[in-house]
Amino acid sequence: MAVVSCNNSPKVVTYQDAERQFIASLTAEDTLMAQVLCQDYMECLVSGNVSEAVDMLNVLENSVLYKMGSPSTDLLVRRYTADPVTSWGFESFSLSTPGNNKVVCKYATGGDRHADSGLKIVFNPVKVEGKWYLTLKEGPFEVHPLAPAPDTLKLHKKQ
Repeated sequence: MAVVSCNNSPKVVTYQDAERQFIASLTAEDTLMAQVLCQDYMECLVSGNVSEAVDMLNVLENSVLYKMGSPSTDLLVRRYTADPVTSWGFESFSLSTPGNNKVVCKYATGGDRHADSGLKIVFNPVKVEGKWYLTLKEGPFEVHPLAPAPDTLKLHKKQ
């Protein structure tokens, strides 16, 4: 009596696999575009164009990218209007997958210097359908390498 087993189930794509594939696909232009989005946001805040900055933000929910709206935008406008950003600088930058990246900027309000202020904003620039969009980082910063790969991101299309 012989027992034969065939494993015909498809290989599960892990987060680590998706990360490796995404990083390999990145170009210098991708890195630059992700940085420029964050830089433009911070420069708008410093120059007092708070509404313009906040209008750049999107929200990623269940692998679908939406434009950020009220009340979230109203809260941010009030926050940055009441306590204006006066200086900023990049602290760290890392790209991982189309929907999970991390750019940390330190900033200062009033007379503080951003290097000493301890205030930070964490962005999650995301790449959807070949274009970069700016979101704020939410949820876990780290994903277990053997977790399932994330779903493909989609843009919200108005019905």
